Amino acid sequence: MSRLSSKPVGVVIGVDGGGTRSVAAAFDETGRFLARETLEESLNSNSVGLDSARKTLSILVRRLLARAGVEDYRILAIGSSALNRDGNATELEWLCGGEFSAEKCILFSDAKAALVGASRGRAG
Repeated sequence: MSRLSSKPVGVVIGVDGGGTRSVAAAFDETGRFLARETLEESLNSNSVGLDSARKTLSILVRRLLARAGVEDYRILAIGSSALNRDGNATELEWLCGGEFSAEKCILFSDAKAALVGASRGRAG
């Protein structure tokens, strides 16, 4: 079964990990917006290093969860400017390991996130 399904899944977090700033938003299982958080820090591990990218992701998600008033999430989807393709298991572990469960994370390029967002998930 896909990690993304039509069944209610709890809180979903989307992260736009850009080269100059990072933005995260949380939604409930109905798609209702819960909260947004922005950091003027990059998640691009190619330019800031892996430790800095991990720290930024950690701060961003913790602040977002607090702002949304929730303690946990079902899916953490990260669009990263460091990638030009979907992230693999090793990259997921590098970025999410230790703080976030790699089983809950999806990692892909920020370009893919923009295209999916612009088409609203429809073919096109």
